[in-house]
Amino acid sequence: GISFIAFLLILTLLPESIERSGQTEKRKPFDFSDLKSIIFGSAGMVLILIFVVNFCQTGLQGITGLYVVDKFGFSTKQVGVIWMALAGILIVVQGFLTGPLAKKIGEKRLILIGMFCKTLVAFAMVLTTGFVSVLVVFGLFAVSSAITVPTLNATLSKTDNQHKGTLMGFASTAGNLSKVIAPLLTGYLYESNIELPYITTGGIALIGVVICYIWIKNQKNK
Repeated sequence: GISFIAFLLILTLLPESIERSGQTEKRKPFDFSDLKSIIFGSAGMVLILIFVVNFCQTGLQGITGLYVVDKFGFSTKQVGVIWMALAGILIVVQGFLTGPLAKKIGEKRLILIGMFCKTLVAFAMVLTTGFVSVLVVFGLFAVSSAITVPTLNATLSKTDNQHKGTLMGFASTAGNLSKVIAPLLTGYLYESNIELPYITTGGIALIGVVICYIWIKNQKNK
């Protein structure tokens, strides 16, 4: 129902940017050289980070409901409170803090901090002892998600590339592919050991931290 209301608002209120821009120049067709420049350029690093971030988020979110029930015997109400707290923190941080923080310390550094927080969350979940500790760790998870996802998308949109639509399409593909792989992998690992999905996700997030650090260093050297 809410999606249908959004559809009506877009149809009636949202201006069409392409018609308003007045741009008439022709764009060159997309070819293999453009694909190569995207993959091996700065945008390629962002796409990898988008994959890693979405993988970690989907993996952690998908398995935690089972984890806290199997390990701590949480009730449905307790699991609901965790998700409610997650949503509340996401709204506050993404709505009021992410933008100012990106302007103050820079988008790339903010992404690096978010990736590091995600690594901490994955490893810290193994060390949780009950409801309060899980709530604290997932609060940090919400913060990392709120500062990483929109900042990555904003950074990608500012990439110096003529084929913005194609680039955003690649970003959507990378995100959706990770959302397919993550539940399959974490679910398989969970059946072997309920701690293993978090250790694996933490390792992947740590790889993301290294990639992000290299990306920032390369940008400084240019």
